[in-house]
Amino acid sequence: MRSRDPLSHFLRPSKEGHHARDAQAQDPAPEGVPEWAAFFSPAEYAEFIRLVGAYFRERDTAFTIREGLVDLPDQGSIRLGLGNLAQICNHQSRSDWPAIVAAHFDGLERARQEEEQLENLAGDFDRIRSLLAVRLFPRSHIEAIGTDRLIGREDLEGVLTSLVFDMPATVRTVPPEQAAAWRRPAAELLAIGLENVWRSCQPNVRDVALDGGLVIRLLSGTSFTTATHALLLDRRPGCVGSFGSLVAVPHRHAVLCFPIEDRRVIPAVASLLPAVTAMEKEGPGSISSRLYWYRGGRFTDLPYSETPEGYRFTAPPDFVKAIEEMPPAPDASGGSES
Repeated sequence: MRSRDPLSHFLRPSKEGHHARDAQAQDPAPEGVPEWAAFFSPAEYAEFIRLVGAYFRERDTAFTIREGLVDLPDQGSIRLGLGNLAQICNHQSRSDWPAIVAAHFDGLERARQEEEQLENLAGDFDRIRSLLAVRLFPRSHIEAIGTDRLIGREDLEGVLTSLVFDMPATVRTVPPEQAAAWRRPAAELLAIGLENVWRSCQPNVRDVALDGGLVIRLLSGTSFTTATHALLLDRRPGCVGSFGSLVAVPHRHAVLCFPIEDRRVIPAVASLLPAVTAMEKEGPGSISSRLYWYRGGRFTDLPYSETPEGYRFTAPPDFVKAIEEMPPAPDASGGSES
C-alpha cells in the first residue's frame, strides 16, 4: 500500500548542528517523465496516462492528452488538468488507480449539476452565504485564469487568498460580477468565508516530535480548505509562540507550524525546508514550497534556494533581530545553551 502519513514520510529530524543549507535537495524528474509528474517512475507515468486514456475511450469521448492536460474538443473545448489527479494516485497503491481515475472524472459530472443549482441560488445572498469559503491557491495558478476573475488578496507571498463556493462535489472561485449583486465589500465576504471555514472545516491537529526536543504541529484534513487554517492560527492554542510561528502551506490538505519560543527555531528551519518542498511537490493540490514567519498578524517570507549541496537559507533582517532577542535553546539536560 502506497498511502502515507502526510508528514512523517517527509519530515525527518535534522542532525544536530546541521544548518538548513545541508538538507538534501530534491531530485529532478526521471528521464521521460514531465516535471509536473516528477514523482512518478517512467513505468508509473505510462500507466497513469494509459488509465486516463482508457477512461475516455470506454465512454467514446474524443480527447487529447498533452502537457498535463486533457482536451475534450466535443464538449465545448473543455480542458482538464491532470496534476492533482496524478498527485492523488501517487499516494495510493497502483491497484487503486483505475477506481481513483474513474471517481475523479465521474465527479466532474456531479460538479456540473451543482453548478446549475448554484446559478439558481447565486442572486440570493441569504441563501448563498453558507456556501462561501476561503481557499488558498498558488498565485501562478490563478494568474493563468486571471486575477480579475476572482475576489481575493495576498496574505502570504506567492499565495492568493480567494473567495470560493464550497459545494459537496466542487470548489470554485466566486466571480466578481456575481458578487456585485450582493452589494458587500470584498473584505466582508472574505471574513464570512473564513468564518464558514472555521465552523465547517476543522482539521486534525497533532504534534510530531523530532530529535532535540523539537515539536512540529500538523493541521491536516481532506477538505480543500484545510490549508486556509494558516490564516486562523491565532484562534488555535499552541500554534503561535511568543515570537510567532514558522508556517508552511505545502498543499491544500496541510498546514505546518512551529511555535517560536526560543532559538530552537534555527534547527526547526533546517527540518522544515526539505519537508515543505517535498510535500508541495507531491500534493495533492500543491500551494507553495515557501516557508513563512507569522507574527502579529503578518506573514513574512523566509527566502531560501536549492543548490547542488542542499538548501541555502537567507534570513531577513527582522527575523535575525528576533532571533537575537530570543532565549537560548535549552540543552539536553533541560538547561539553556550558552
